[in-house]
Amino acid sequence: MISSLDWILMFGYLTVLFAFGWFYAYFKYEETVARGFIILLMVRVFGGVLFAIIYVYYFNAVGDTVAYFEGGTTLCKILFEDPVAYFVLLQSEAGQIPSEYAHLISNVVYSDTPEEWFMTKAVSLIGIFSFQSFLLLNVLFGLVGMIGAWQLVRFAREFMPEVRREAYYIMILVPGILIWSSGLLKDTVTLTCFAYFLLYYCKVVFKQQRKIHHFVILFLSAYIMFRIKPYVLICEIPALARAAYIYYKAKIKIPFLRRILMPALLALLLSASLLGVVQIAEASEKYKLETLEAKVKGFQSWHETLGGAYYSIGGGHVDYTLTGVLKVAPEALSHTFIRPFLWESRNASMLFAAVENTVILILLLICLRYYIMDPDLRKYLHSNHIVVFLFVFSIIFGFTVGFTSYNYGALARYKVPAQICFLFLLFFIVKKGRQFKQV
Repeated sequence: MISSLDWILMFGYLTVLFAFGWFYAYFKYEETVARGFIILLMVRVFGGVLFAIIYVYYFNAVGDTVAYFEGGTTLCKILFEDPVAYFVLLQSEAGQIPSEYAHLISNVVYSDTPEEWFMTKAVSLIGIFSFQSFLLLNVLFGLVGMIGAWQLVRFAREFMPEVRREAYYIMILVPGILIWSSGLLKDTVTLTCFAYFLLYYCKVVFKQQRKIHHFVILFLSAYIMFRIKPYVLICEIPALARAAYIYYKAKIKIPFLRRILMPALLALLLSASLLGVVQIAEASEKYKLETLEAKVKGFQSWHETLGGAYYSIGGGHVDYTLTGVLKVAPEALSHTFIRPFLWESRNASMLFAAVENTVILILLLICLRYYIMDPDLRKYLHSNHIVVFLFVFSIIFGFTVGFTSYNYGALARYKVPAQICFLFLLFFIVKKGRQFKQV
């Protein structure tokens, strides 16, 4: 899948990307920020190349990525041979391909499943510039991942300036985050959309920066998340609603008005977030509430068949009632954030994950010490709307992927949004804990 010509073309692409990135960065930002932008660009694009190498030579090019590449390449060929057919297919939904064009995509694996078919079409749009090269396509997805990483750095700079440096280093130095959000994966696209949605929601709600393009970005990022991975949006909505409640609660200074208005605001935000979650779930075939239990069980059993990095929850016996699910929530969260432990590593990828999790565990213990020992810090954290978002999202999303994955290899990809938010939160608490200790 990777030829000598691919490597030659890749170096040409990197030269063009570096030149474009250099001019853009120094035109838009001051020197220090511009330098950081260029480094992030090159590291993230390298992450895409590294993913391609690992995928081809370690995983033997087996999995969704090759299906997206082959499907996207097929659609690209159709574009150059029959543009009308291409645009008809681009507008067609999965399983509803017009009969006169169905033969053109008979070899496309994911033409019948909505999320994967949407991703295949997205790959074809990006693949127009890849010369049907797997390596170059991953370079371009590395660029997509870099854009998302930069939005998260911008989010930290605007709303968590205390950890802006740590946020930057998280995006370039944590191996799992770098690799699993830079290659030809749905996770790369959804993380970028997640980052855009988070940043511009905070601009609109918390900074009252309500420009037209802000709402356009919010709509497009939400739409793409809904089409590719709806559960990311489902987990993000209640966390953002809770953050909005904390923010507006602090804005009302008069105790009497607060007692009157806050219950109504809480009810409104809870109702809106619940309605949004239900509507998104019902609009997506995979996440319909009445079939959710069967989907979760199927997802778990499929990952169990992969073997190798398999894990179980509740001793393999889970009661799928609210009480039963809540009972295993701590175990699911432990798999997401602090496991596998170093001694549980069975292969190289698990070892990298275990090292990351060990660092997270150490940070978590430090944070708990600050949190338990300092009541002023606790009060501050509970009233900080950004902290509340990071915590609620990390818990909801971390539980969701930890409960459904049952395989550390798959979990390493799925947990990236929660892992980033959790690391942002931990570093922020450490910074604030030290500040409060010095007062």
